[in-house]
Amino acid sequence: MIDLVMDSHSKIAGVGELSHYCKHLPTDEPCSCGERLKNCSFWQKVFKNIDCSKLKIFYRSGVNFLLNKKKYLYYAGKEKEFNADEYVRLIEKVYKNILFYSGKEVVFDSSKDPDRAEAIIRFGKDLDIVLLHLVRNGKGVSYSNIRLGRSSFRFMKKWLFLNLKIEIIKLRNRKVKNIFVSYEDFTKNQKEVLCYILSSFDLLFEPEMLNIRNYTHHQPGGNFKLRITEKSSIIKTDEVWKTKMSIKDKVVFNTLFGWLNLFYKIKVKINYGK
Repeated sequence: MIDLVMDSHSKIAGVGELSHYCKHLPTDEPCSCGERLKNCSFWQKVFKNIDCSKLKIFYRSGVNFLLNKKKYLYYAGKEKEFNADEYVRLIEKVYKNILFYSGKEVVFDSSKDPDRAEAIIRFGKDLDIVLLHLVRNGKGVSYSNIRLGRSSFRFMKKWLFLNLKIEIIKLRNRKVKNIFVSYEDFTKNQKEVLCYILSSFDLLFEPEMLNIRNYTHHQPGGNFKLRITEKSSIIKTDEVWKTKMSIKDKVVFNTLFGWLNLFYKIKVKINYGK
């Protein structure tokens, strides 16, 4: 949702999880504008002369990440080394195309891959990067997966490790500006949080940002136009986990992972002086 809001700013192009574009293209997933990706004129222009075969999803092993080694591997298939430098050169071209064809000044890339983010920080010599760390209450994330029939403990661990990974990246890339935002705070104090984010780009809040239905958006693999309703376009906090999550799962989370939730609550108070 935050990507759609940012995309509604006159100077910002919100493009969803851009890292998944080449994954969605072969199956011709929908763009949030309502067209299929292969028929979306915006993405056709942006990716013209861009080789999608070189924009695969990649990762680093846990050891290589902790040692901060430049050894990246393809996410799927054989353990083949991935050329992250070449990847970032192509992403720079994609970003430039997005700015050119959107007529905007800032690309808001909502990809959630820490290894990709650090590779872009490391190899993106011509990019002025601001890292946005958006965090949702870990119990909310866990319950969202529990109600889909997934393992609760697995996703509790995933939430913890993902956020710790991002914290490490922020620590060892101190020269790169980073913004911390709480999902719950964003849904409850939209204008205040948006002003905080926009200040990092030297931009001002625009009230029309909150009227996301008034704009045509281009998020790869998004189905905004296919499912959005007047009611669902209202930004609100999803806290159903408070009443639906089992006591057992709450106890497990609070005991093993609750300390990071508490850390982020304190961080929100420091950020906004609450």
